[in-house]
Amino acid sequence: MAVMLCAVAAMPAAAAEPATAEASPPHTVVFIGERLSIEPVPDPCQTKARETGGLECITMDSLYRARYRVVQPVVGDAGDGTLAFSVADHYGFPPFAHFDHALLFVEVGGEDAWLHKYQAIPVHRTVDGQWAACGDLQYRDGQQPRVARARPMAFAGPILALDAVPAGHNERLAARWKEHPDIYRVTGGKVQCLRGVPVEQAYAIVREGVMAAREVPLPPWPADP
Repeated sequence: MAVMLCAVAAMPAAAAEPATAEASPPHTVVFIGERLSIEPVPDPCQTKARETGGLECITMDSLYRARYRVVQPVVGDAGDGTLAFSVADHYGFPPFAHFDHALLFVEVGGEDAWLHKYQAIPVHRTVDGQWAACGDLQYRDGQQPRVARARPMAFAGPILALDAVPAGHNERLAARWKEHPDIYRVTGGKVQCLRGVPVEQAYAIVREGVMAAREVPLPPWPADP
């Protein structure tokens, strides 16, 4: 399976806060995080319409507020061990948030933080204690695509328990493993991953693809100490 990393996205203007003189300049932090919570937030345009009696804007995305524990910092300072940030997804509940851990690219500025739209890759522990994404990753920008091909890999355990996925969300996820039996194996209500991409390669695809296209400079994956 190839996970496509979207090249065009922006924060909903209706939900963005105006900058102030005291606000710190926006900067991007990258980290492997453990999901603590993710909850929907009210549509700001509908909320404003109820207050004013007129619809002045339209929000094109579903909005969520996520809170993650920082498991492994990659770029920048993600704070005191946890980070709360907003998530926008045009298609509903963000698929990455069904999984326990993800490689997250978050813009922090002022008093808020936003996930760079769609730039969250589920990652999972391997038997040797490393992190890896499940399946191929690729980025297309109309020219030569950047591709990280998954290779056979032993993961420490199932990557997902189906009974943990809320009703109505299964269909979007199930299409992945039904179409790619060489990557996913579903047994006993649990999803196993057979082929993966090391997390540093997943980071490079985003860094050299989406982030470069959006002119967000990021350093290479940190070298081992």
